[in-house]
Amino acid sequence: MTLRDFWGLVLFSKWLVFAMTLLGLAGGLFYAWWAIPTYSSQCTVAYTSPDDLAAKYGVLVNVDPNIIQSTASIAKIKQSLSQPGNFQAVEAVAGESTNTLVFTARATSPVDARNAAKAAAATYIGDLTNQFQASLKQQEAKAAALWRTVPEYVEGDEGGKAERDAIVSQYREMRGQIAAASQAPPPATVRIAAQKASLSSVSPPIIVAVGALLGMFLGIAAAVVRNALDTRLRSTASVTRIGETSLGALSDVGPNARAFDDDDEMLPVAGRTANAFTQSIRELRTALQATMTYTDGSMLVITAVQPGVPTGFITANLAASFALSGRRVIVVSGDLRQPTLNMLLMPDGRPRADPSGTVPTRVPNLRVVLPLHTPLDPADFLATSQVRERLDDLRASADLLVMDAPPVLVAADAAIVSAYADATLLVAAEDTTRLNAVEDALTRLRAAGGRPLGVVVASDQVRGNYQAEYSFAGDAGHTTWVGPPVTMRPMGDPNLASGHPRPPGQPYLQ
Repeated sequence: MTLRDFWGLVLFSKWLVFAMTLLGLAGGLFYAWWAIPTYSSQCTVAYTSPDDLAAKYGVLVNVDPNIIQSTASIAKIKQSLSQPGNFQAVEAVAGESTNTLVFTARATSPVDARNAAKAAAATYIGDLTNQFQASLKQQEAKAAALWRTVPEYVEGDEGGKAERDAIVSQYREMRGQIAAASQAPPPATVRIAAQKASLSSVSPPIIVAVGALLGMFLGIAAAVVRNALDTRLRSTASVTRIGETSLGALSDVGPNARAFDDDDEMLPVAGRTANAFTQSIRELRTALQATMTYTDGSMLVITAVQPGVPTGFITANLAASFALSGRRVIVVSGDLRQPTLNMLLMPDGRPRADPSGTVPTRVPNLRVVLPLHTPLDPADFLATSQVRERLDDLRASADLLVMDAPPVLVAADAAIVSAYADATLLVAAEDTTRLNAVEDALTRLRAAGGRPLGVVVASDQVRGNYQAEYSFAGDAGHTTWVGPPVTMRPMGDPNLASGHPRPPGQPYLQ
């Protein structure tokens, strides 16, 4: 899938993507409203190394930061808060400097988060101080016990004197450590006080944005799944998915067909105004000219996959486009069940046919065969040699013979006449025709000996962004006709039938 196809897929499912984005946005808003924000604050504590304390003062302390995770420590931290229920957690990690700890407290209130960080640091410092004092008391008890072991002095007892001197020396050393410890600073102090708490949970705008993006992503994913499971023909790219040739798309077909029926106007393609439908008809004509191998008397059958496509209207405009490009075109209505082609090209009733059995139309170079009537079933009648011979005769008097036919999947008529033709054009309705129906129709045409050139997609929408109406504004007095005079073929007007050239600046239709 190309980027362009992907973008087209997203545009086709834009309401699904939009709905999922709104749903994700609403979910993000609800979560942002329901979720309780979390604030965090930090406090840094510096402590004296236990080895230094033992060497200088002979005291032992435990500097493990997990001290603050005890039940007693947590209880002290909560007591310092205005609302103990706001407390969430506290942790301590080694700081960047040696012998430092960073306490991080989290709470649902910025004030309580800052107070919790201060309380955690104070609790830790208090615990180390208590350990220091308790160890100092133990040192004093040891010193007192040691003093009690000093032997009495005995004159002339050199051994006893040496022992007494050693104990006294040890005692004095212990008393010196105790005295120094009494004057020593606390074993831990606050290096960086707790600062203003910051929001540590995801901010509400980010939650809302993530919700919207997630919803959009799910919408696009749903669009991709929908496209994979959808069997309807959505664009010309859908035709290539089943391995068939796409000859383009016809835009704005339905509105133009209804406007022609309601107002009895001339065929859209015969005018000078360029709109989405007429441009797509001319593009289809160009594609057919490049695809078909034209010889004198070529025959083209136009049929639809299933009902609902104005095949007659498409055939009339396409035949008129070929005729206006300079080819002698004869149109035959092969839809004997619901004929509309003759009424489109002969709105004034049933005129007299010429010796060849055709009737000139108001479009130069375009003639139409009078409606065919038969008591037989149309499929049986079209399969007769009489029809085959009649079509061969018409081929001989035209550059191109164009014939419409009923939908392939509802009658055998299209398969029968496609066997007579040099090429068959299959029309499918956008958003209605299913891909398996297209494959079935093409299989039937090929089984009957038809030669389908490809599939054209008929849409009631204006396809693309540049197919705006572009009216002709030329003036007969300011235009120059290049080339030899153009002789109009008979169209029912005696003046035009006599071979008068078309005046410069005048339209083909009168």
